[in-house]
Amino acid sequence: MSSRPENTFAHTNFHALVETDKQIAHLKDGAYSKPVSAERFNIAKAGLESKGFKVTVAEDKDDAFEKLKTLIPDVSSDPSLIPNSLMPYLFPVGDLCTFF
Repeated sequence: MSSRPENTFAHTNFHALVETDKQIAHLKDGAYSKPVSAERFNIAKAGLESKGFKVTVAEDKDDAFEKLKTLIPDVSSDPSLIPNSLMPYLFPVGDLCTFF
């Protein structure tokens, strides 16, 4: 079972948008949804790493979501991680900070 939150904006997902938006209707055929070859993937990964980017590879959407959660700093233990411009919009809720 996935721990990813359910998409509450289903009307904005790709399948709904290609049906309603004429500008992207040509994408129905899935031209950009086919995976690239391992060779092209490795070239892109190496290129990003050579420019100083840290590349995290996930096997699927659920794995990507779990890895993404580990990259988000725990601001409840170190408020200095919150940009000053966001401070007025944060309210503590239990052990978490919530944006309003």
